[in-house]
Amino acid sequence: MNTALGRHFDGDAIWAEVWPSAVGMANEIVENPEWVKEKTVYEIGSGIGVAGIAAAIAGAQEVTISDREPRALYCGLLSAQENGVHAEPLPAEISVVDGVSLPHLPSNPSSLPSSLLRAEVLDWYAEPSPKLAQAFDVVLLCDVLFEASAVPAIARHTCHLLKPEGIVLLGDATFRAGKEGLRKAFIEKLFEISGREMYIKHSRHCGRLFWSLGCSKWRKLYPSGQTYLHG
Repeated sequence: MNTALGRHFDGDAIWAEVWPSAVGMANEIVENPEWVKEKTVYEIGSGIGVAGIAAAIAGAQEVTISDREPRALYCGLLSAQENGVHAEPLPAEISVVDGVSLPHLPSNPSSLPSSLLRAEVLDWYAEPSPKLAQAFDVVLLCDVLFEASAVPAIARHTCHLLKPEGIVLLGDATFRAGKEGLRKAFIEKLFEISGREMYIKHSRHCGRLFWSLGCSKWRKLYPSGQTYLHG
């Protein structure tokens, strides 16, 4: 990315990490393609979009990766193209970074015709976009619960994006010193905001804990889980 911008590295590149939760989430999706197949998917705080790209490869109809860092999204779009996923052209807020125009995405004639991946800049502390209200079947979250102050904001965006019978796939560290209780607080906030019965199933991959949260209809598919009713 810095090469494309014609400058030396001089910033925080935490977004460039391939985090274990993203790898684990990608495995979960590939092993359970029915979670995303022919569905609309939104990844919050995607970084370079590993999980979102996996969803597209697994047959999602449309995937949106989102992050506050345009560089991460540009790299995600490039990765999607390299992996045979058709990526939309750069949106205006990503096409120019620090006053420098980024190279256009290369075309890939072998791109999957049935799957589309796009990117958008997201500040989860900002108000959710009205045009995205209840627009997605699946919301992906990987290693995003690291600041207590962000938990309510992330939960608000998740509930705003999700269709009434949508599902949330959450990948989180089984233990992260100093971050205890954030996952529990996030799930409780989801219940509080949505006011809906939600079904939970969990599993493990790559040392991470994965929570699949959905409507009560999911209980018929995954009877080993638990059903929670807020209030």
